[in-house]
This record gives sequence, structure tokens and C-alpha cells, in this order.
Amino acid sequence: MINQLVDGQRTTYSFFDTNGDSTGTGTLVYPRRQYRYELTFDTSGVAQSGAAWKNQYYISEYQPNVGMPSMIWVEGWIDPLEYTWYNNGLLDDWIYDGFVKQYFYYGNSDHLQTVIDIDGTRINFTWDNIMRLHTITECDTVTTTLDYHYFETSANRNYIQTTMTYPKLGAATNKTIQEVRFLDGLGNLVQKLHYLQYAGSSSQSVSEQLVYNSIGRLTQQHEPKNSTVTLSSYSAQTTNYTATIYEASPLDRPTQVTPPGSLGIMQYQYGTNTANEVQNYRDGVYYAAGTLYKTTVIDGNGDKTITFKDRLGKTVLVRQLPGSGVPIPVDTYTLYDNKMRPYRVYPPLTPEAPSRKNLIFTTVYRGDDLILSKDTPDKDPETFIYNTRDLPAYRQDGFLKDQGKYYAISYDGYGRVLKEGLSSLVPANPDTMYNAVVQDLLIQNTYGPAGITKTRPIQVKKKVLGTEFFIQEDLTYDVCGDLVVIRKNSLLHPAIGSLVDSMILDNAENVLYHFQKIKPDGVVIRTRNTFDHAGRQKKTFIQVTTPEQTWPEKEVNENFYTAIEQLDKLTLGGNLQEVNYTYLTNRFLSRINNPSSLGTDLFGMQLNYNSNVSGLTGFTAQMDGNISGAAWQVKGFSLKKYVYSYNYLDWLGAANYYESGNDGAYSTSYTYDLRGNPSLITRYGWDEANNQIASTPIDILDPDYVDGTNCIESIVDNAAAGVKDNGYRASASYYTYNKNGAMTDDPSRGAGFTRNHLNLPDETTIPDSSGSIRYYYCADGQLVRQEERRSGAGVRVRDYCGPVEFLNGGIDQIRHDNGYIYLDRDLLDEHLYLTGTESVNKTYESISTVS
Repeated sequence: MINQLVDGQRTTYSFFDTNGDSTGTGTLVYPRRQYRYELTFDTSGVAQSGAAWKNQYYISEYQPNVGMPSMIWVEGWIDPLEYTWYNNGLLDDWIYDGFVKQYFYYGNSDHLQTVIDIDGTRINFTWDNIMRLHTITECDTVTTTLDYHYFETSANRNYIQTTMTYPKLGAATNKTIQEVRFLDGLGNLVQKLHYLQYAGSSSQSVSEQLVYNSIGRLTQQHEPKNSTVTLSSYSAQTTNYTATIYEASPLDRPTQVTPPGSLGIMQYQYGTNTANEVQNYRDGVYYAAGTLYKTTVIDGNGDKTITFKDRLGKTVLVRQLPGSGVPIPVDTYTLYDNKMRPYRVYPPLTPEAPSRKNLIFTTVYRGDDLILSKDTPDKDPETFIYNTRDLPAYRQDGFLKDQGKYYAISYDGYGRVLKEGLSSLVPANPDTMYNAVVQDLLIQNTYGPAGITKTRPIQVKKKVLGTEFFIQEDLTYDVCGDLVVIRKNSLLHPAIGSLVDSMILDNAENVLYHFQKIKPDGVVIRTRNTFDHAGRQKKTFIQVTTPEQTWPEKEVNENFYTAIEQLDKLTLGGNLQEVNYTYLTNRFLSRINNPSSLGTDLFGMQLNYNSNVSGLTGFTAQMDGNISGAAWQVKGFSLKKYVYSYNYLDWLGAANYYESGNDGAYSTSYTYDLRGNPSLITRYGWDEANNQIASTPIDILDPDYVDGTNCIESIVDNAAAGVKDNGYRASASYYTYNKNGAMTDDPSRGAGFTRNHLNLPDETTIPDSSGSIRYYYCADGQLVRQEERRSGAGVRVRDYCGPVEFLNGGIDQIRHDNGYIYLDRDLLDEHLYLTGTESVNKTYESISTVS
């Protein structure tokens, strides 16, 4: 489009008097109003009516002695933003309807001394004698100290030393964590030293070396390694590194990146498009030669990803090609309107096929660039309505449209969400709407009146979908605003405060103790965490108190780390189990224990990438990071292996199974269309009727898709009649979906799904057992109850309250990061702790729980 204004900013000025008020006459001229020209287009590129200069804000008052605005009215908001300024033009107060931020400086300088936030918390600053930042002290009295050193020799580098001092870090008091950043003469970071932070020894440090070429380009980035260097002495600490080579030009463009280890090199090539190489679907022609920047990335397998960008840096096309064989391009095009907003994305196989228009991503905008609608493949369009403050007020997808409803959100005067829910009341003229009307309340937030709660919710209520019940959480914070107590209820425990979560934190916000009280059952679960000398989580202990007694505290796990902060070893239940992790030099996980020699371990696994460590048959090295094979063993069972192969899009092509005497038993292969939809799946497996591995595939699945979608409509199984029933159960019926693209009928299982507005299943029918499973979710999508009904088997009700699961009203399991506690009070001494021994630690500091 030529010679048409599509966007712009305009400022009008006005006279202000010596009091700072706009009078229309006076001696001071300042900006008064700020406008933006708002124009938009439909998906055909036609400019829509209603384009105009729209007010963004206006300034009603200035502080004349500094010429700075003191009152700004933002369009759509009821109250103004107010500012007061020091005489030197620095900000003194920021005020919005009783919310105040205050700024204090040293003397007449521009160096901050204190910032007091809306909730009253403070941050204090000090500066050294040459006005460099020296300390930052936050609300929790954690102090960050910066010390500077200037010198430049090979052994005495410039550096900035940062010391974090914590009043309490784990069990330590007045703990300091120190880091040094060594710089070269150009200010380039050449080494990061994490002083005395090596996980393996508190007397060693961790160094990260960086190397530059003669013109300051980063050429080597070394992996972290443990070292014994002193705090302020520089010495190069080289190890495995990522190497980068650049082209010989001023553009700083890399041509080759070699990761540490033996994985493949990434290569980069640059150029421009040729004639007839890239189509311009918006204008119906090809881009002229040399009008697009072209970047080709070649991965370790030789496969290519080519990106074409226009002169504004907008990605027009991403093309993927194989490194060898027949070059079948996989193209994804992005189209932009005349305001350079992406409004259409064409996945592969869609641009030139009118019958596939439903496979295209389409976005429609307002003149101010807010999204009016989004059309996503396989679902009905989703529309959006905004209030006068440009906050999302109503949203409607295909599911809600069928019900004549919208998802509505209302806000308080500060723009914080107050209520969310469903509504059928949408104003005829949304441009004048300050807030949405929520009819069916689903979520409600209440914020504190003053102090630390002034900017935080003190109560959250969430409706359990399909009921009239609300789960309520009452929240308590410490003096610095960290959440420390949650009192709540549940479907099973409807009284507020029946469930209490309370936490004791250190000054790094690590959870030292976590108490979970289930008052109606008389159960208290105490989790205790310990931390190492650098603040990494080290051990976790759990203790359960029941009405019968307080059971001994048990160690759940202990973590050990490498120099690069990866988990090196995990012990479970004290010495019950030890899990060891091994990594490649590029940080990829390569082994868990040793599957070829388990010893006392219960499980071992080896992952293969570009090296056939496990002696796999039919192995093809993957040089781009894909897993080429896996070998694993569970104690008491034989060693099992899978070999994986991929296409040039990194989609799994085959998984070939190997086991002594059962090679190929559970192998699977896949083919796809260019959008990633499976077009053929072949699987081998167990022949139940003959109690043996089937000699022919149990599945040869040929999916058929709903026309113009990515949704499977039906699947034909072409496997032999004698074995096909061991796998997929084909049906003459069709898969069906709702307006949001979620499955509602699965004919292979005879299962049906009813769904809520979150697209989560409310109920699943199970015809084979003449039963159903009913799910209950909070309005935020959290599962809180599951009811399973089977003919002749009654009802099993499972309630979820954080980590605790109840079965038919009684506590069944208490989950933790490495397993769960099974609460069988008849066998408590044997089964209460699935990880741990009978050792008892009876001495621990006296602490109190929250009632």
C-alpha cells in the first residue's frame, strides 16, 4: 500500500501557568496530549473504517520549577498518575490512587539512597568514593557488596567482586557467597569465578573461562570446572569448550559452532534469495532476487534449516531440507499486513490449497494492535473484547459460543484481576466498557488493605467446576512479602482452615521447613530441607504425625552435584538406594547407574547419541542431539534396548527393539505427512492368544483425517486378522471433536468424553466396564477429585489436596519429589516410608507449626 498513513504518533502542546496548570495562555509551553493514529486491516489487506488519531494520555499539570509532568491521565483509567520531583529533576514520588513509591538520593546527586515500594519494603544503596555502586541491601537484610579492582596484566586482571551476605542461608548464619568477574582491557568478561562454591568441596571454587579473538569476538566458551584459585588472583582455567568461528566481515556472523565433545558441528551460511525461490503469497508473486536475507543452518546430521527475512528483519519463510536424498522442502510461510503485524501463518502444504484454509493460522487486530480474533487449525476462531483500559475483558471460543457465553474478567482500579467467570452480558459498545460483568463467578481475588498485603492477594476463591463449592485460600506473608501460610479447604474438608500449609524460609527464600496440617484427620506432615555451603538443596527429610503417634523423621533423599550444577548422585532413604548420573561433555545425560552391571541398583539406563556405547544393532549415529538408542535394565529382568532413527525434521521414524531371544518384539515405525501427522504406524507386540511374540505386526495403522484438518477421523488396521486384536482395536465409528478441537469420542476404546470450558474432561465413559470416571477441577484447571464408577464395584473417590491423596475419605498417599508415602496404619511400621530406613534422628531444633 502506497501513500497511506497506517500508524503514527502526534504530540500537541499547550500553555501552562507558573503553577503548572494548563490555562490556554501563559509563558510555559509543554506537551499536553499524546495521540496515536490507529488503523487496521482485514485478512484480505483492506483498510477498515474508523481509522483516527486516538488519545493515549494527556498531561494536566506540570511541576514548573523542573518542567516535569506532575499529573498524567492515561486514556481509560479513572485516576491519574501523579509525580513529584526534586529540584534537580529527579523523581521523588510516584503516586496512583493511594499507591506510593518513594525515591531518596544522596544530597543533590543522582545516586539513589533508598527506594520505598508501595508495600513499604525498602531497598538501600551505598556508593564508593568515585560514585560506583557499592552495596544493595534489601528488605530481608540480604546485602550485595560490589568491590572493584583495576589492573591489567596476564595474572592481575580487572575484576568486579560480588559478595552476597545472608543473615541465614540454610543452617548457616551471616553466610557470604562470593563471585568474581574478571575483565580484559576492553571490558570483555574473561572468567567467572564462583568462589568456594564447588559442590564437591567447600574449599574449592568453580571457574568458567571465556576466550576472545584479536577483535573481541567470543571464540571459546569453556565448561565450568573446579579449581583452587584464590579470590582475587586470575589464572586461566581451560577445559572442554564450545568453539565459534566467524566469517571475515564486520558483521560478527558465526560460520561454525563446535560444541564440546564429539557431537556434530553447526554450520552457518549467509546470502540472499534467488528469483523464483520464495513466494510472496500476499501479493501473488515471487520475491525479487536479492530482496530477502537468507540464513542456512546445517546441523550435525547435515540437515538444513533455511530462514528468509525481509529488510525489516521479519521472518518470511522457514524452509527445512534433508542433507541428502530427494530434497523435499518443508515450508512455513508468515505473512505480514501493512503495519508489519503477522496476520497469517501457512504451515506446510497449505498456501496454495483453498480446501486447506482451515489449516492456516490467522490473526485479526485492532487499530492499536490488540488481537481481535485468532483462528487456529482444528478449532473454531477465538475472539477477544477489551475494556477502556485495554485489558482483556471477554474471550469467546467455539465451545462457549455454542452456549452463548463469554469468559469474563473484571479488574480493580489498579488493573489487578478481581473476578473471572462466565457471562452472557456483553455491552453493545465495548469501547465504553470499564469492566466486564461476571455472572457465573469462577475465581475471585481479594487484596490486602495496607502494608505488605497492599499489593498482594490475601484471599483466593476458586470454584470447583460442576458444583457450587468454592475452594478458598487465605494467604499470610512475612514482613518482606514472602508467602508463609496458606489456610484452605477442600471438597473433602469444607471448613476454611481445615488444611494449613506453613513454611519457614531462610533469607534466600529457601524452604527450611514445610508443615502440612490436615486438621480433621489429625495428621501433620513436616518436610525439612537442608542446604549446602553454596545454597544448593542437599537433603530432604519427612516426618508424619498421626493420631496414633509421631513417627520418626526419615531421610528422603540427598543430592550431590557436579561443577556445572547437574545432579551427580542421588541417595534415597539414607543408604537404601544410590542413583548415579553420568553426562557427556556437552551436558547431555548419558547414563543412570550402569544397566550392564546393576549390582545392588534397582534400575540402570544408557543413552546413546553419536557413539554406540551399548553395542546396539542397526545403530545410526545422531550428530544433532537426538537419542540414537537406549539400553535399560530393571533388577530381576533382562537387558532391553531400543535403536531410534529419525527423518530430517527430527521426527521419530522407527524404534527397533532388542532383547535376548526377543529381537524386534516391540518395534514400531512411523511415516508422516509434511505437517507431522502420522500417515502410517506399524507396531510389533505380544500375541496374547498364543502366549508369544507375534511374528507379524499387530498393528498396521492407516489414519484418515477429517477433511481440511489435522484431526483423525478413522483408522484402518491392515494387520493380519489373527493378531490385530492384540493392538489397536479398529471400529467402524468415527473419532469426534468439540469446537475447540478436543476429542469427544474414541471409537477404539468405546470411550466418550464430556468437557468443560477449559477443554478438560468432566467425565469419561468406559463402556467395557459399564462405568465412568468423573473429574472435578478448580476453575484454574487443578484436579481436586476423581470419582470412578464401575458396575458392581461401587464408587472409588480420590481427593487431591496438594501432595496428599485421599481414597474414599482416608489418607492414601503422601507424595514427595522422589516417590510417595503409603499410609497404611495397620502396617505403619513397614510401609509408612517407602524410602528410608528405621534409623531415627530424635534431635532437631524446636519449632512450632501454625494452627
